[in-house]
Amino acid sequence: MKSNSQFLMRLTLTVAMLIPTVSFAQTESMPTDCAEDPDCWSLSESATQQSLGGNLSEALRLYQAAYDRLADPRLLFNIARLHHRQKQYAEAITHYQQYLDSSLSANEQKRKASEYLAQCQAERTEQRKSSQVPFIEKSSEVEPPPSELVVRPKPIYTKWWFWLGVGGFAAAGITTGVILGTRPADTSMIRERMIPTNTLMFSF
Repeated sequence: MKSNSQFLMRLTLTVAMLIPTVSFAQTESMPTDCAEDPDCWSLSESATQQSLGGNLSEALRLYQAAYDRLADPRLLFNIARLHHRQKQYAEAITHYQQYLDSSLSANEQKRKASEYLAQCQAERTEQRKSSQVPFIEKSSEVEPPPSELVVRPKPIYTKWWFWLGVGGFAAAGITTGVILGTRPADTSMIRERMIPTNTLMFSF
């Protein structure tokens, strides 16, 4: 009985020692290169074709899907470049920095990433400056009100009813003159009005 207990104890310790080794071996066996995973590589190749065709949004989506499939740091560089080309500076800076912080030993590629990162930061700063609306300080002085226009009354002869009245009076005068001119003269009445009958006339 005692020997069986010792055997079980040794077996338990052996299994416990083997489990971390197996887990570590499985971790090491997982591919870290997108080219070693068929699904990741297929997505990456499709993204490259879309990028060459000018469809940057679709290329970015496919590269991101490939990275979600397998977190290959090399894909971060492509994702950063596509964000950069679409002027999505904040996202580009984040992915450039993630690529530079990775454990990859691609010195030449990281040198390019550093240059692109600096360029992206400068472009972002310039974009912010151009988007700012210049502030115009208002003057504290109160501007005088515009001078009021003096509206002068129009002369009466410019009114239409004035000339209508003048024309009416003129027409009435002409009519009266015509009537008086055509009426026969009564000489007896004129004489009576001019010289009364009981008035003496003296001539010298």
